[in-house]
Amino acid sequence: MSRVNQTSVVARHRGKQVSKQGKVIENHSTELRAEGKMHTMMADTVACCVKVKVPDSLRPVLDGLVPEAQACVARMLARRMESSSKYYKELPCVIAKGLIAKYQKNKKCKQVSSLVLPICGDKGKQIKLADGGIRIPALFKKAVLPVLWLRLPVGFVRSAEFFERSGEWYAAICYNAKVEKQFSVTGTVGVDRNSVGAVATLADPQNGKVLHLGFNPARTKAVWRGRKANLQSLRKKRLLHKIRNKQSRRTRYENHVVSKQIVDYAAKHRRCIVLEKLENVREGKIRRYVEQSQWSFYQLLRFFCIRLPCAA
Repeated sequence: MSRVNQTSVVARHRGKQVSKQGKVIENHSTELRAEGKMHTMMADTVACCVKVKVPDSLRPVLDGLVPEAQACVARMLARRMESSSKYYKELPCVIAKGLIAKYQKNKKCKQVSSLVLPICGDKGKQIKLADGGIRIPALFKKAVLPVLWLRLPVGFVRSAEFFERSGEWYAAICYNAKVEKQFSVTGTVGVDRNSVGAVATLADPQNGKVLHLGFNPARTKAVWRGRKANLQSLRKKRLLHKIRNKQSRRTRYENHVVSKQIVDYAAKHRRCIVLEKLENVREGKIRRYVEQSQWSFYQLLRFFCIRLPCAA
């Protein structure tokens, strides 16, 4: 094929490539960048997550997968180079790929205590929408897992994770939903992130309610500081590392709970949330209390930003 003919072929197949044998190869990266493709499809959707209880009729399937999945996860963590589903033929391919992505490719994961069975939706190929719920042919064949949607799903289900808690199986389903129109607010609520005796204090001037949310961070932080000081003097580095991780998890949990309570209250009563700036809290009279509490106020602010689009 001459140079002129090659140029004309490429011009006719815009967004595609032509091999040396003259075959047309699709160039997906060019199509995704084109206007009217992925950007416009995802502009009016928001990610939502719903937790449902797995019926007793579907529990035997999950109970039978747990021993094999635990053995496969142990092999995945011991031999991280075997990162393909062909090495774990005792599991369904979709389950094996989910475990590889969740545990094996996570370099910080050393062992798994609470096993989770993840499944990728694969754009509707593995998780199919059905009347009143979803179907997962790789696990439940034609059986339907009932789901009560918080918002109607748009397109396809993104992923699902199955986990067992207190003898019951649950499924956390992530999907895309249409963005609802913003409601008109009927007032404002003020949130004090640096309040005394609580993680945050919510005040609603419209009805006079004042809510003290969370525990006392100053007192709890003082206990943690004392324990870390004792361990540091004894050179217990491993225990010190465990205490720091525990402190970080507790802080993250409390911030999650407090931010959810405030956002839910604002969404229920149609209020606008007002926060004070804590940029220069180490200057002035407030410095002593801030250094005493040592709370992660910026993390709390980030959790607000994550939850606000979903509550709109």
